[in-house]
Amino acid sequence: MKKNYLIIVDDSKDFSILLEHCFLERKDVMVHTFNNSGDALQFILHSKVIDKQNAILITDIMMPDLSGLDLAKKIKTYDPDFKVCFLSNCRNENTIDQAFEIGACDYILKERTKDEIINKISHIIDNDMKETPEHIEVYEVTDVLANVEFIDENDSEIVIKTNEEVSLSSILKLKTGNVVRLYKVEKCELEDDYPIITCRAI
Repeated sequence: MKKNYLIIVDDSKDFSILLEHCFLERKDVMVHTFNNSGDALQFILHSKVIDKQNAILITDIMMPDLSGLDLAKKIKTYDPDFKVCFLSNCRNENTIDQAFEIGACDYILKERTKDEIINKISHIIDNDMKETPEHIEVYEVTDVLANVEFIDENDSEIVIKTNEEVSLSSILKLKTGNVVRLYKVEKCELEDDYPIITCRAI
């Protein structure tokens, strides 16, 4: 059985412990928690007890001393293939864009339910997800859709495949290069258990 390593970094000790407990029943996952990003960095750089190919960093953004973004940059400089997922309350659009530019495989908002957070992290583990260059923000950053596959696109409409359903009439913000456009979700259908979402430009 392949062993996966979760490295959770959050200055909230209670939140780290909660996440750790959620994965205790998984025999294929070993969890290491840190409340200090500097300690986490040293552990990742020098540890001989983790297989870095099967390790995932789950980090908050806003932390004292070394932010989650800076932590991820240092780790990505050390190992560009190291998997990084951000788990934060931060909705700032520039911060989210920076996270994916660094090479995040996902960006999860903490306001999601515990089950939703665990399901998204489990999806990263079970599908060996790595860098996700494409992402879509739900308008006013109520959520972030990562792992987006563009099926069809024209001047007025896009069709995308994602890992999760989106409510009809939701507004998506898509950034292509330097151009930002808003799209309204008109249809969401399941195909091979994956949502296929049709959106029209507004």
